[in-house]
Amino acid sequence: MPQTLDSVEELALTLSFEDRRTLAYKLLETVDPPEDIYEELSAEQLAEFERRIADFESGRTQAIPWEVVKKEMEELINRA
Repeated sequence: MPQTLDSVEELALTLSFEDRRTLAYKLLETVDPPEDIYEELSAEQLAEFERRIADFESGRTQAIPWEVVKKEMEELINRA
């Protein structure tokens, strides 16, 4: 009998943090963005998107870990 989404989710949530992260990355690799995803962007948005990717790939900018971003967002929300 095939697994349901609920049963797979329940099982996945019992995994360790590292295993959940690995699973999430593996699942994301199997999902292709829609072919027309860039058609929805204006020329300015696409240029900004490409500039940010180039900056990241060249090392001019660095990614911020999700845990840091989440904590900063929660602090901002709690101050409001």
